[in-house]
Amino acid sequence: MRKNTEQSDNEHIMLRNRPDKGEALGRVIALGFVLFIVFILYAAMHNTWPDDDRLEQFMSFAAFLLIAAIPLYLCFVLLVKIYWYAFGGETVYYSDSAIYIEQKKAIQREVVIPWESITKVEPYEEPLICMLLPTQDPTVCITYKTASGKTKKIRFGFRLNKEQQTYVIERVRELCVESFA
Repeated sequence: MRKNTEQSDNEHIMLRNRPDKGEALGRVIALGFVLFIVFILYAAMHNTWPDDDRLEQFMSFAAFLLIAAIPLYLCFVLLVKIYWYAFGGETVYYSDSAIYIEQKKAIQREVVIPWESITKVEPYEEPLICMLLPTQDPTVCITYKTASGKTKKIRFGFRLNKEQQTYVIERVRELCVESFA
């Protein structure tokens, strides 16, 4: 993989997607509220059980973790979303030989997919179970084969509307066909 600092003449940007930085403020407020709830839960549990026995202290801390697991998970999800809204983005560009997908989420990555490796391009609708995961609603899914023969999927196009989603899917399909000609 190569880092793209400057694009050459035969590379074209297909999609540049950056979140609205203003949405981070709402997530910061929600994070503060959830942390306040965790603090209240801990304070309530800390005052109800005696602190003189080490086993009881451990049990009270374990019970606190069980009760606070959902709020702590929400804290994690909110931190990932805050990072996405404040610093995230994605850029999809292509050349004659490959499509390049740069995503800057909690972890920055660049995926280079040669046109001949792409097996399927389709719209992506998240399953209901993903409502609790910090995925930022990707709308396009590319299935491709790696050099070692493994099949992988990459999802991109965060929060595209249906018209934009259709354009990106059709454009990638056209470019796949053109690469074989």
